[in-house]
Amino acid sequence: MVLQSYHTFCSILYVVLQVAFEVMGVIAVITNCSLVPLLSSVKQSTHGYSDIQVTLFFVATEVCAVPIYTVPQKNVQYYAHSKQVLACI
Repeated sequence: MVLQSYHTFCSILYVVLQVAFEVMGVIAVITNCSLVPLLSSVKQSTHGYSDIQVTLFFVATEVCAVPIYTVPQKNVQYYAHSKQVLACI
């Protein structure tokens, strides 16, 4: 009984940490993409636009690009594992 509850706890902890790290990864990419327009070379090549417009363009491009690089099969396996873990609770 104790071993089974420990296994359930570890599985839940795994799911929570997996989601937390995925969220932090997305936040890190958005932050990096919003810092790109601050480079002087980018400012020189986008001289007709304001800093806010260039920043929003890079963030919008990043938001559109993230789903392209996501591996669908990995997500299917991950969410199937999550459903199994949550069903054990």
